[in-house]
Amino acid sequence: MAPPLAPLRICFVGQTGSGKSSIINALVDAMVAEVNPLPSTSATTVHQCRIDGMDMVHLVDLPGLDGKEKTTKHLLKEATRSDMIIWVLKANQPARSLDSDFKQHFDAFYLATARRSQKRPVIIGVLNQVDRLPPVQEWHPPYDLENPKTPKAKTIKAALAYNRDLLGLNELMPLAVAENQPPYHLDELKKRIDTSCQQGLQTQLNRRRIQTNGMGKIRDQAGRLYQSGRSLFAIIAADNGKQGKI
Repeated sequence: MAPPLAPLRICFVGQTGSGKSSIINALVDAMVAEVNPLPSTSATTVHQCRIDGMDMVHLVDLPGLDGKEKTTKHLLKEATRSDMIIWVLKANQPARSLDSDFKQHFDAFYLATARRSQKRPVIIGVLNQVDRLPPVQEWHPPYDLENPKTPKAKTIKAALAYNRDLLGLNELMPLAVAENQPPYHLDELKKRIDTSCQQGLQTQLNRRRIQTNGMGKIRDQAGRLYQSGRSLFAIIAADNGKQGKI
């Protein structure tokens, strides 16, 4: 029999200070899951999320982009064996060369002749800390970013368009998860992760099929977890509540 699927691997990519760890902490709190830190190497931290006692999701906090060859090689290895990527950009950080350079390495990996049949992990772009964009003193969400009326909303929309085009991202979501204020667009990020779970599993299957010339078997628990229309976060929260009643 082919081996079962590994836990869904969600990697967080971004520069140092972009807020990757804060976003992971916010997601973990939203999950209300049994989360265990796994042994880390090369400044990579893996958060293991378990459901029904089974290892189901890994949230991988990668080292920050620094332009060094050793770091780039490590990040490329981790990113290209992930099932989903959350690419975090700090909204008020204008320097994007580190992100652009790594995105070029990432794209080149899949353009190589030997890998053109390998499925890329879905990339969810996140423009973090949009509350710090000018005018800084104006922060009264929600904002209509389709038809912005206020200076803040117009700045957020412009920053989203600029960074999305610069990195060639299909989508880029605004986010703010400061400790002293309610999270902004965290629910939207959770929903986007939910809708990408099935695609993430297909990415993993494709990668395994290429590496082993075989098809991995989805275990019953994984199939149940990612049924169409079911929320990853709701399932984890429900499972946690069920265990609390025992």
